[in-house]
Amino acid sequence: MPLVGLVSTVDNLTTNSVELPRHLPRPAAIRMRAPSAAKDAAQTIAQELGLSLVTARVLAGRGVDTPELAKSFLYPSLREHLPDPKGILGAEEAAKRILDAASAGRQITVYTDFDVDGLSSGSQLYLFLRALGAKVNHYTPNRFTEGYGLSLEAIETLSKAATEQLVTVDCGVSNAKEIAAAKRAGMEVIVIDHHQVHELPPADVVVDPAQAGCPFAEYELCAAGLVWMLLIVLRGQAEARPEFEAANIPNPKDFLDLAALGTICDMVPLVGLNRLIASRGIEALRETKRPGLAALKHTAGVENKKRFGCSHVSFGLGPRINAAGRLDDPGQVFELLTTGSSGKAKAIASKLNRLNSERKTIEEAVRQSCLDEIEESRLYEGPAFAMYGDDYHSGVIGIVAQRLVEQYHKPAAVMGPGEDGAGIVKGSVRSIRGFHVAQALQQLDDILIKHGGHAQAGGFSLERANLEEFQRRFAQCAAETLQPQDYVRSRTADAEVAVCDINFEVAAELGTLQPFGIGNPAPLLVARDVRVDSVQSLGNGHLRLRLTDGSLFIPAVAWRFRGHPLLAKGQRISIAFQAEINNYRGMSSVQLNIREVWQD
Repeated sequence: MPLVGLVSTVDNLTTNSVELPRHLPRPAAIRMRAPSAAKDAAQTIAQELGLSLVTARVLAGRGVDTPELAKSFLYPSLREHLPDPKGILGAEEAAKRILDAASAGRQITVYTDFDVDGLSSGSQLYLFLRALGAKVNHYTPNRFTEGYGLSLEAIETLSKAATEQLVTVDCGVSNAKEIAAAKRAGMEVIVIDHHQVHELPPADVVVDPAQAGCPFAEYELCAAGLVWMLLIVLRGQAEARPEFEAANIPNPKDFLDLAALGTICDMVPLVGLNRLIASRGIEALRETKRPGLAALKHTAGVENKKRFGCSHVSFGLGPRINAAGRLDDPGQVFELLTTGSSGKAKAIASKLNRLNSERKTIEEAVRQSCLDEIEESRLYEGPAFAMYGDDYHSGVIGIVAQRLVEQYHKPAAVMGPGEDGAGIVKGSVRSIRGFHVAQALQQLDDILIKHGGHAQAGGFSLERANLEEFQRRFAQCAAETLQPQDYVRSRTADAEVAVCDINFEVAAELGTLQPFGIGNPAPLLVARDVRVDSVQSLGNGHLRLRLTDGSLFIPAVAWRFRGHPLLAKGQRISIAFQAEINNYRGMSSVQLNIREVWQD
């Protein structure tokens, strides 16, 4: 089959690979990214920038098809590529009101969500205002007793604490009732959020690129990136006001480590402005002097400055931060990110590490329960999953929903009891392309107590009496929205190569396209007619292999592929893979990270 459109279909892969074990996800269709016109562009980029043709083909296929575009992509600059943050709708007015409150000595409360994005964005604003000398405190709700966003109970607490200006970060845009209550209590309310706007709340200022008329919608900023841009506006206005001493006005660059933390972990597209923030923020994270981040890096075992990258944030720092909000008090993370005490930071980081281990155990139990029910009741034949368990811990239901999406490539809602037992159900949704979570939940608004989210993820709560109705209508919504082709899991490959094309220099060069994530995935390459020379089983369902194309041998790994019938000695296969540098015991070598395997 020629490399145009589909390299291979799901049916073709399934037929050739016989029946797969349950733990393996369904095979993906492989689509080639690069049009034929990109070949000439790749040649030009390779020649003018001194890149390998493999890397140049990857760039050209992704639309980075001129030497000028390639240079700006590979070497993003704050000076040259940062858009003017004053263009964010509401940013200048929000900055003015915040500085007015700081100047007047009014009590400001920074109210954050309890995930990485909320905590990293809220801590930026808090630290900036504290440096200015503002009278500022913070509030992070408890997932179990208060839930996502603002609550009337929180508003009452803040009112008793004499909050005069309430600044919500990474939440608030869907809390019209609660914001109205805050206004009645005499608070000035500023909302800094990035979630979808159904109707603007009655806040004094709303800074949300998703609202109508905001030119920054195209950048798809998370809260951490949005707050970092707001800091630039705050700094500019503060410098023009005589009541703020220049020495006390922080440089927004000093907060790039926190901005990158939220940007990478919130899974926004790592292109354009997000890529700029993440790439410069990774540099700041490598050298961070912030005691909390330094302690967290040490606890996660990712403190090697030279090798520290995006994956260490996603899989090392992020899960430990989220563990607090999932199982315990997220306020300790805020303290971790804002403390100046190394001793306190080490103690909190150690506790987060323990919570993360506990989270993994709980998550696996809920995931296995869902898988058992799906398989035994043949729920995989339906358009979507809406799973409920009386013992499903609300702190892990979002992760489990994501695992189900990865396994079956269908929208998944996972639900468990709320804090009051059987009366309230809390749920989390993850989705596939073509099924917009926030829009779907809006269609179910009449049976939900509260809901919010964006295209790929969301959360909600409902009364236990409406559980079965939700399950029925959620599946119906998916059936009416999605087409058969939407259920076909697919991967987009950047180029077809020979195994001999992949050497240390090429693998290292491909690594310069980092940070990788949504919108900028690690380059996926295709190699055909490769023979499996040897296979070694590793722990946790992983495999180590040696592959050959007849001219050379190259090591490979296949994470969670144990039991795959095609990954056996002597098999001739085609693979979709990522080329990586493996660093082990002081030695560096090239290895292929296998993502898909099939026979042509």
